[in-house]
Amino acid sequence: MAPSDPLQRHVSKALASCPSQFTQLLLLASMRDSYTGLYLRVGQAHPLSSESNAAMKAMHQALFETVSSFTLVTLAEELREYFALCGEAEMRVVRFWLDTEPYHQIIPEGCPLLPRKYFVSQICLALKILAQAPDWEQLNKPRTLFLQQRKPASWPYWPGLTDPPPFKM
Repeated sequence: MAPSDPLQRHVSKALASCPSQFTQLLLLASMRDSYTGLYLRVGQAHPLSSESNAAMKAMHQALFETVSSFTLVTLAEELREYFALCGEAEMRVVRFWLDTEPYHQIIPEGCPLLPRKYFVSQICLALKILAQAPDWEQLNKPRTLFLQQRKPASWPYWPGLTDPPPFKM
């Protein structure tokens, strides 16, 4: 796929507009049809080509692995940052996530059982921290300390894209 492909440009811009890697992971997971496992064109019910679908799946897997490697504090902070974007009270969204467990939909297709269970346990713990200790001092450290932890080791990439999308904080 050529770097000038409109879909690749759109996905790269969308990922670059996300404030964190956790929100990037949510974006990619939201583009996947939960009934077929195929990634869909944004705003449409049509699946992507097999080549584009494979590229989206690879990006999804790479972001999942990165987010899964976050410390518990970093994950709780990323959740808090995402919940702030939702426009609802944090505690309401935390309780909703604990009740409905939507984070299972974030896991990429084909993920082995152990990393799947680890991810779910980490998300659950981070949510419980936000629910039971929202003022925990570790979560209220200056943002600059967290920026150093979140630099990705490697960027998910779209085949044919030479430079990774810029990561905004």
